[in-house]
Amino acid sequence: MRRLMVASAGFLAVLAVPAFAADPAVDVPMTAPGFDWTGYYAGLQAGYGWGQSDVSVTEGAPFSIAPDIDGGFVGGHVAGLWQFDQAVLGAEADLNYSSVGGTTVSALGSTFGTDIKWFGSVNAKAGYAMDRLLVYGIGGVAFAGIETSQVAVRRSTARARMSAGPWVPAATTR
Repeated sequence: MRRLMVASAGFLAVLAVPAFAADPAVDVPMTAPGFDWTGYYAGLQAGYGWGQSDVSVTEGAPFSIAPDIDGGFVGGHVAGLWQFDQAVLGAEADLNYSSVGGTTVSALGSTFGTDIKWFGSVNAKAGYAMDRLLVYGIGGVAFAGIETSQVAVRRSTARARMSAGPWVPAATTR
């Protein structure tokens, strides 16, 4: 009796195997859908900057002096990307507090200085997505609050310039 039950169970199991090869009841895509770059993000950044400033004086005898500047900065950014098929459009803005600055002494003994108090940018992005790889260009306006000084005389200005460049980020999350 026991042999009959085991044989019957084995026979039924063999009959059930072809059912696993049947077509699924729902349409299942053959490949997983591609990565979607649509989304918003915000973050913080910090860094260190260095270079030279050009201080030109046009009153009296014109001359130019270039103090070395360096220092840190900290700030934040917000951005958004929207994907339409392979096209990706986006926008981003950042603003940073800066302690980048420096002074130098001229041949006549006067001290000149430059301090970058803050800087930021507002940019638009446009690109082409290839699954987890995004190739895009970015362009917009960059601006900064710059303070120049000569001994006890200080002058503050805000300057704006165009910004542009290419980027190629890759997604690393699932």
